[in-house]
Amino acid sequence: MANAAGRLVGQTWDVTHQQWVALCDPNDPEGEAERDAAALWTRDAKIFCCFGLGLGYFPAALARRLEPHQRLAIFDPNPMHYVAAMHAIDMTPLHSDRPVNIFVGDALMPAMEQWWLGLQAHEKFFIAMPMRSGFTQHCDAAVYEALLNKTGEMLRYHAVGLATWKQFGPCIGDSDLGNLPEYLLTPGLEHLHGLWAGKPAVCLAAGPSLQRNVALLADPAVRDNVAVLTVGTVYALVRQLGIQPDVVTTIDFQRLNWTDQFRGVPLDDAPALVYLHSTHPSTARRWPGPRFVALNASDTTAWLAQYAEPKAAAAQVQTVAHLNLVVAHLLGANPIILLGQDLSMPAAAHHALGARAQDTAPQEAPDSHLEAQAFDGTPVWTRHSLLSMKTVFEQLIAGMPDRTVLNCSEAGLALAGAANQPLRDVLAALPAGSGERLAPALAARARAYVSPARLADLSADLEHLRASLGRLRQAAHDIRTAADTWRATADPATYQALLACDAVLGQEGLAFGQIAVRRFEVIETMAAIPPVPETTEAALQHLNVQRLEVVAQAILAEADTVTRVLRVTQRRLSDVALALKPNGVPPTTAQLWRALARESFPALAAILRQWPALEARLHLQLAWHQQRYGAVQVLAAMAGDLAPAVVQRSQRALRQHERMTQALVRPYVAALGPIET
Repeated sequence: MANAAGRLVGQTWDVTHQQWVALCDPNDPEGEAERDAAALWTRDAKIFCCFGLGLGYFPAALARRLEPHQRLAIFDPNPMHYVAAMHAIDMTPLHSDRPVNIFVGDALMPAMEQWWLGLQAHEKFFIAMPMRSGFTQHCDAAVYEALLNKTGEMLRYHAVGLATWKQFGPCIGDSDLGNLPEYLLTPGLEHLHGLWAGKPAVCLAAGPSLQRNVALLADPAVRDNVAVLTVGTVYALVRQLGIQPDVVTTIDFQRLNWTDQFRGVPLDDAPALVYLHSTHPSTARRWPGPRFVALNASDTTAWLAQYAEPKAAAAQVQTVAHLNLVVAHLLGANPIILLGQDLSMPAAAHHALGARAQDTAPQEAPDSHLEAQAFDGTPVWTRHSLLSMKTVFEQLIAGMPDRTVLNCSEAGLALAGAANQPLRDVLAALPAGSGERLAPALAARARAYVSPARLADLSADLEHLRASLGRLRQAAHDIRTAADTWRATADPATYQALLACDAVLGQEGLAFGQIAVRRFEVIETMAAIPPVPETTEAALQHLNVQRLEVVAQAILAEADTVTRVLRVTQRRLSDVALALKPNGVPPTTAQLWRALARESFPALAAILRQWPALEARLHLQLAWHQQRYGAVQVLAAMAGDLAPAVVQRSQRALRQHERMTQALVRPYVAALGPIET
């Protein structure tokens, strides 16, 4: 209907409260919309999100204000609101060249998730708080509340992702290049497909509840019936409890990934390691068993794919336990059983006893925790980062509708799509297995892998990348010199020289990406809101010089490090070439010892598999570096005391590990109490 001024206004029926609710201001819909848009729009945002299209007055007013760096998403579950808006207003602002996305209908939740996940990196820095039209407080309020809550989850997800990038960017950059030789030798995640189809798998995480029931898996009758996938943080623990996993997953970029989770632990060559490409190189290099690599999303891995076959990415993993679930899904496991997946903690603990994890308990740092309820109603503590991980878990579970996911953690937060059940009941209901293990099938799949690596082309491009870094370094020096001169003289020719340096940065995109991933301030600088059109030329030049100085400082701080990592990587590629060489003349002893010195352990292991009769001391040294301490003793006994110092160190390591095991397992089993199996 039309109001007194002739503008179309309308109402919608609130089914819950059995009343009519106005979709816009009945007296002055356009004026009210313009006032609201003026109050809520800001130039200092790139992303706007509005719940409730209504008759479109407010969304259209907001869309008219959008600048080229901004975009708007509108969500409304009622398609009739869109139809009504087409009659009520001029829809041009919502359907012109302005970046506006309108989502209407029933399937809003997945559409909204995908929209948020599709944001560009530079947009995530500048997100306005979501806006909710007045009528949504009454009509379909539950739907809009769910959309608002999901938006909060996605904002948390992006905040955690940016914080991770800011904290660990240098580690990610180093690992992306440092793991390059292992990438070429290692099958990708896709090679796991269907190896455990229709069979149960248990995914172990490090939540405090793990100690309640993990001992049930030590029963041989149970262990022979399921595949066991464990995160690296509890690998040592489950080994000490007598449980041999089939898969160990790891993603941590820091050196702590190796030193805290695996160093000093006698490693077993039976389980397969599934690792994120950006994990710390020590873990990927020293693992003695089969390895499968999952790609992280980065410019480096996208560039690297052209020199080998494309390899599968690990979806939106934020924690290693996400990778567990991704692997179980790829294997075809069903049901998938989650254990120790609390995403919360009691007041006095942060992880299960014996887990190799760095953290603080809520009573030690209460300000960093949030109060929550476990699925059984008991009070627990959680964090924003854990809630973000919960969002990813639920996205992963929603993406596998053909699988049964059972959360047997017996504590912690509920996961949408996963049924909460006691582990004992789930294990008792499983059909009897064949006694076959997953680990041998993984080993056979890894052995059958033939790498199609194009080493000559890659080596040439790495040399080009090093030269490109040299050009960036020179441009950075020129920027600093020219910027000082320009500030003193405001000379136009000097400013043109700065612009020429800026053009060099744009031409060396891959090399510049190696700097940007390590220096978060570069990303922040490149993502800055553009100046207003009225900005004077002098002010624009000043802003541009400031930007270039930030970039130049980052290049000069990081270029030498990147060049060094590239140089080491290029040398290690020669070891990969030896490993991929077809049967024929074996490598020389000098080549093999150089590979050992460069920590090219996977390449050396592949070589020794092809020519097992090569020097026995190499086998023994490799076993030492891979922490196969028992194998060191066996090799020394078979071939004589070839390296007495290595043998003695391995004996000390075994004794130390035995003491650690006894100290850890005693209180752990005591905490478990009597276990019926």
